[in-house]
Amino acid sequence: INVYNNSYEMLLNKLELLNPLSVLSKGYSVVTKDGKTIKTSQDIKIDDNIDIKLYKGSINAIVKGVNE
Repeated sequence: INVYNNSYEMLLNKLELLNPLSVLSKGYSVVTKDGKTIKTSQDIKIDDNIDIKLYKGSINAIVKGVNE
């Protein structure tokens, strides 16, 4: 039974590390444009509307500059 408890706890820890809300709670955010995640600065341009998902709430913004 101890082996199963250890495996169960390890799986829970892995799930917590991969949980998107856990990542957001550390200060990270997810930026999207038209529902698609922005991965590089090349994915957006000046005057694009973007959405920023935070741990608590979200922000709608307009891009004023892009650094590559």
